[in-house]
Amino acid sequence: MMHTIKRIIYLGYDEFLPIHLQQRVMATNIISLVLLFLVSLPCIIVSLIYLPPWVVIVPLACALTCAFVFLANTFGRILYARFGLAVIPIVLAGIYNAMVSSPTEGPVPGLLMIELGFILIPFVLLDLHEKKLIVVSSLISLIMMMGFPVFGQWLTLDIETSLFRKGWLHLFLSFTGVVTTLGCMWGIKVIHQQTNKLKISRIN
Repeated sequence: MMHTIKRIIYLGYDEFLPIHLQQRVMATNIISLVLLFLVSLPCIIVSLIYLPPWVVIVPLACALTCAFVFLANTFGRILYARFGLAVIPIVLAGIYNAMVSSPTEGPVPGLLMIELGFILIPFVLLDLHEKKLIVVSSLISLIMMMGFPVFGQWLTLDIETSLFRKGWLHLFLSFTGVVTTLGCMWGIKVIHQQTNKLKISRIN
């Protein structure tokens, strides 16, 4: 099991890549693993149980995004993998939050925590030299967060939303938001370790 996970984390890694990509390709795979198994799959199950069946399309799209990241990294399309992971999850989380929220109560706190975790992803996966990509992804994140009142009016489902605001489901969503943030921090740690390895290799 651990061997398989390690192989996934190293998908697309190549010592001949530019330094800033060497630092981030593993972080991209790590965050994708976290989103796939600890965010997307549980939300797919919750959607199938508590929501209209077609709503499962949203967390399923997030799972497919993670699969796309692994595939893109495998074939060397690292920029597409990083930018896709920086943008698509926050858009999907905003849509999902708007669907299950009541316009009079505002966003679901647990889902809002997940969105806040997703906002960190561009700053982990994109290098400071890639300013245009950081600006674009940040603007998209800002639009999804600040545009909630509009999206909420358009997308809100006629369902009982209290399920997502209390009890075990609220705790689960809050836990998922924390896990997303920890996944980003793990990615940052990997980047830091890679930087130190490169410095040591240059000295030697």
